[in-house]
Amino acid sequence: MSAATARAVRDHTYLGARRAALRWRPWVGIGLLALAYAVAARLGQQFATAPGNVTAVWPASGVALGAILLYGRWLWPGVASGAVLGSASLAASPLAAGFEGIAATTQVLVAGYLLQHIVSFRLDLTTLRSVLAFLLAVVAGASLAAVIGVGGLLAAGIIGPADYVPSTVVWLVGDALGALVVAPLILTLGSDAPDSRARPVEAAAALLGLAFVAQAIFVGFGDSLVPGGRGTFAVVPLIVWAAIRLGPRGAAMAVALLSLFVVTGTLQRIGPFSGGLVKEDLVIAQAFVAVIAGTALALAAVTAERSQASDALERQQHFLEAVLENLGDGIVASDAEGHLTLFNRPSRELHRLPAEAIPPERWADHYDLYHADGTTRLQRDEIPLYRALKGERVRDQEMVVAPKDAAARRLIASASRSSPRTGGHWAPSWRYTTSPNGSCSRSS
Repeated sequence: MSAATARAVRDHTYLGARRAALRWRPWVGIGLLALAYAVAARLGQQFATAPGNVTAVWPASGVALGAILLYGRWLWPGVASGAVLGSASLAASPLAAGFEGIAATTQVLVAGYLLQHIVSFRLDLTTLRSVLAFLLAVVAGASLAAVIGVGGLLAAGIIGPADYVPSTVVWLVGDALGALVVAPLILTLGSDAPDSRARPVEAAAALLGLAFVAQAIFVGFGDSLVPGGRGTFAVVPLIVWAAIRLGPRGAAMAVALLSLFVVTGTLQRIGPFSGGLVKEDLVIAQAFVAVIAGTALALAAVTAERSQASDALERQQHFLEAVLENLGDGIVASDAEGHLTLFNRPSRELHRLPAEAIPPERWADHYDLYHADGTTRLQRDEIPLYRALKGERVRDQEMVVAPKDAAARRLIASASRSSPRTGGHWAPSWRYTTSPNGSCSRSS
């Protein structure tokens, strides 16, 4: 079973148990999601502006999408009811509240369907394909939600036709950024994501360092603030650090932390995103966070893929080494410069020596290589391995290995140049059997 298949089975088992636990009490899960959505919606509404009380900060979309992806589409009534409750809390018209419920439900169902049925999506965001698919699904779902939701505001008479496009843009940004910031945090914390290779001290240092720098740039310490937004991209090295060393989970945590400071500073009218109207500044600030989030998640996924590939290659290497060690044939290999790189167990037993870093000119003397007569030592250009090193293909060359402290053995050697994809190595191999009188013969 491949590493990818094993992880997929483990993910399915891990999540299956949690989903089954909720399915036994479906209304509990729906009620909890409705409550969580309503609370997150109420938080986002604190930043809403006229007309229409549309906000560029909407964490509820991330809560809904994360829950739907983790536990299944059957939770959609929780999204719809939570959205209606959230809208009702602002005393919006029943028509607008209904459209809000339809918009929120459409967003998560469309995004969830695209991720679960159109592409091969991993909940732990450990592949670049999963991250790119997630970004596209988030934008697609948020676009539909914005069109439907703002359409409801227009139908209810809360906004005029002139406000439709600007309000749609703000709604789209808020929903997309909420999903982009909150959903990865829920997914990586709720799924069986691989553990970070960084020690806890390093993880704490990365996140605390990011918090300190973000505070200095976007919020400030009292009257002390980096002037003119010139230090905005000082957070990038820390985000990169978190993505590379802490993995997708650490990247999601870093993005959420950064978003908190950026939004706080913008709403307090300080920091680099505070030069215009609050609504416009929030859109620009969220666009900045979106670029950072997409980059961080993609970098973390690429790093995770490379790590998984490296682990798989290491496991394969150990497996091949075990196979070579237990072959009946003697296997010897060298690199393109003639440095011996492999002596398997039969070769070590035959020569009574390990592979050593000696030039090809000394191979015959050091390893006691002779012609078939057992007395004439092989010259460098007659050694099967060296001939293969120069591009020849050697078949069934009879020769004798005569260690000084052991009986001579006759064998047949074959050698060839390996495929360039294996790194440019050359390897002769042979099989030998000892006859009753102590001589050696070989069967192909």
